[in-house]
Amino acid sequence: MLGLAWLGIWGVWLPGHSASLQQHAIDFAEWTTFLIDVRSGDMLRMPDVLRLGLMLAVVAMAISAVAIKNGWVRWGIRLITLIPAVVMLPPYPQLLEFWFSDSYGLRFGACSVAFAGVLACVLIDRLSGRSKSFILLAVVVLSFGLSLWAYVVLRVPFTIHLGRMFGPGWGTLLFGMGLVAALVMQAILIARMNQKSPTS
Repeated sequence: MLGLAWLGIWGVWLPGHSASLQQHAIDFAEWTTFLIDVRSGDMLRMPDVLRLGLMLAVVAMAISAVAIKNGWVRWGIRLITLIPAVVMLPPYPQLLEFWFSDSYGLRFGACSVAFAGVLACVLIDRLSGRSKSFILLAVVVLSFGLSLWAYVVLRVPFTIHLGRMFGPGWGTLLFGMGLVAALVMQAILIARMNQKSPTS
């Protein structure tokens, strides 16, 4: 299910007849940073909130790969999940400023969450099934909440300037449905584990 969310990152997030509106999530976050409404108002940090939500989805997919028994395949999948983080990295030479760049520090921080989360899977894989389920559930909830919040807020400038209400694109829907499905599955799994061991 989280694979659907990962694919949704690359789908259309703001549907429109203009080709310039057919953007995937990473481009959507980047383009909104140049809107005057975002640069000078309360929406200033919203593109980075969206980026963080996307990177948390990457971490969630990496954690869920624990179900793959073959270690080579499992870590191969985890490396593939990092593609959005690599694409989203700041350009050179700002990349070398890491978190200290005035313009790209928060973006680098969001990417760092993805890299650190995948690396943390070395330890997460060793945890009990219940602990892994709780961690995955928490990451999915954060990803969904932050992404939805940022998306709803960032649609506003386009509605104002283009005079139409934009619904979610197919990428947005795929991303959201993948996260919701993963959330429901983990909640059911945790409930079943609690039934089997009511004293724990």
